Parts: sequence; C-alpha cells; structure tokens
Amino acid sequence: MIKYIKLIGLGFLFFSGCTYKEQGNSLGELLEVNNIIKFELDSLTPNSFQVIEILERNEITYFTFLNNINNTIYYYNFENQELVKTLKYEIGGDGLRNGIMSYNHHSNDSILLFGTGLYSYLTNEKGKVLKDFKLIDLKYQQSPYASMQSPVILTDGYIYYNSLVWGWYSSEYQPFMKYDLSSSQVNLFGGLPLTYQENGDWGSQNYDYAYQVFDKKNRKIIYSFPAANTLFEYGINKNEFTEIKDSYTFDEISPPFKDDNYVYDSEEWHFSMNNTEIYGSLLIDYDQSKVYRWYKLPVASSEKNPKRETLLLVYDYPNLKFLNSFRLPDFNYITENSFIQKNQIYVRIQNSIEDEIEFQSFKIF
Repeated sequence: MIKYIKLIGLGFLFFSGCTYKEQGNSLGELLEVNNIIKFELDSLTPNSFQVIEILERNEITYFTFLNNINNTIYYYNFENQELVKTLKYEIGGDGLRNGIMSYNHHSNDSILLFGTGLYSYLTNEKGKVLKDFKLIDLKYQQSPYASMQSPVILTDGYIYYNSLVWGWYSSEYQPFMKYDLSSSQVNLFGGLPLTYQENGDWGSQNYDYAYQVFDKKNRKIIYSFPAANTLFEYGINKNEFTEIKDSYTFDEISPPFKDDNYVYDSEEWHFSMNNTEIYGSLLIDYDQSKVYRWYKLPVASSEKNPKRETLLLVYDYPNLKFLNSFRLPDFNYITENSFIQKNQIYVRIQNSIEDEIEFQSFKIF
C-alpha cells in the first residue's frame, strides 16, 4: 500500500542484555499452576475472540467477553463461571452503523465500543447509543484497531488507540492515534523503534501490532512492540513519547526474512516466523507494584500455530526496570487472553473443546 503521510520520524537507541541462548536453561523459575477455571460457551460463540474484561459491579466480579459475530457482550459470574446475562447491540436504526471490534466499560453506566467501520460509540449498559465518534481519519490512510492487548483508552478528553503498521516500517510512521473529544480531530503520535528499520522484512503479520496498557495512577500509556527489547511510554500530561532504557531484556530481534520475496502463509513462511522470538502484551499489577510482559521463544516448526515456550517478564512499577523472568509450564498458551485477578495471573490455554475456554492461574510474589 502506498502511503501519503508526512510525518515526523522518531529515532531510538536500544541497549542489549543477555540473550536467552547465552542464559542457557536459566530462563527463570518454573511457575506452578495454582488454579484452573473454565467457561462454557453457547452455540453462537466461537472460542476465539479479541477482548476479555474483568468488571466489578455491585460487589460481584464479572468475567466478560465480546462475541463480535453477533455483537454481543457476555457476562459471567467470575466466582462460579456461570453465565449471568448478555448485552446484544442492534445494527441500524437507533443502534450501530457497523459491528464491534473491541469494547471497554468506561464508567458505572457507559461502555466504549470500537467499531469495525467508520464509527465508534459510547453506550449505556442497556445498549442505548449515547454518542458516536468518527475515529478514522481517511487522510492518514492508516487502519485503526483495538483489542484486549491494545484496549481503547478514554481519559482527559481524548480517546487513545493504535493502528496497524501493514509492513510499512518507516522512520516516518506514527502508529498511535488520539481523538480530541472537543474538536473531533484525529492526531498521530509516537514512532517505531529502530529495530523495525533494519535491513530485512518482518513477515507482514505478528510484528505489525503494538500493545498498550494504561497506567492510570501515573497518567501514562505503556507500550510493548513485538520486536523491541525495551518498553516505551507516552506521558499524557507531558505529551512525550519516550523509550525506557532500563527495561531492556534480551538482545534485539532480527527480521525473519532478508526481503519480501516469500510466499505468505506457506510452510517456509511459518517456519521463519515461528523461528523468531516475539514480545507480547502487558499487564499492570498495582498491588505487587509490577508490570508483566509476555515473551515467546522461537520454535523450529512449520505449523500454523505451534506450541512455544512462554516466559513472563517482570518489571518494576512504575520505573519499568527489568527485574527477572519466569517460565510457564509446557502448554500452548494464548497470552493475548490474560488478566490479573486477586493477586493471580490468569492465562488462557489452547484446548480442543470448541464450546469452552480454559484458564490457568499463577501466583507471582
């Protein structure tokens, strides 16, 4: 895709730590599974979805997720894993103009919906549309997206969200967007780490995202790039986007391909992608004053979604200095579906049962 965006590039310096190869087996302590919970799905719900949210209402903890096929949010009682209610959004009329990509319970009676088309919405918890937002500005020709790993953030008069890189790893590309509620204007900010601009190609998939989490106490957004061994943050009050140099972990990741001369989704493509490390999404643990980041090691496999050894990287909060790492047991984890609840980290595992989803929990002290 040809880009027509005139942007200000940002450059970053990276620091290298020890690689996992140099560390040998010292990848950290092996975590033990503390608990297993399962949620049954109805026949209308696929067992793959982008967004899960833990919600506290009237002294009840709800496990919620979005079925974006039928535009429905499901609410389960977290304690007994039983379905309590659903909230289905109508299309057309007084409802939505399009489907939903992501959602976030913003306040006691408002939900922010990130649309798959031109519009996004603020609704009440009965599904009535209160306001709509045009979060796409066609002059940028960038594709906005939101997910559990990159939730939409509504704060201080702005909506913050991300865009897909789509293989345009340029120093001019600014992947982050913010929508001004007062002026209804979209603005770009941020930049790509230098590692994305190395000679080579990143394969047009896993590395085209950036993950974000909102540090509500310090009014900043923390970012994890899949190929970057450091974290970045954006100070909302200061309007500054910076690299956190003390957060560096292993050596920089090199592009899986020398150029774009490959067949997408072929066995050779999968092997090269699987044989490259990848950093994942972030979790903030306010009680333990820690930030967690997922990291998946390479595996010599040409399968479409092979099992990889998974690490949990631990950072000091709020300084984001890298502390240590932990190894997860030998399962195929879907780290994109993970959350913190009652001093435990819950992470979904891939199973073969279509009508349920399963989570393991771990305690980190």
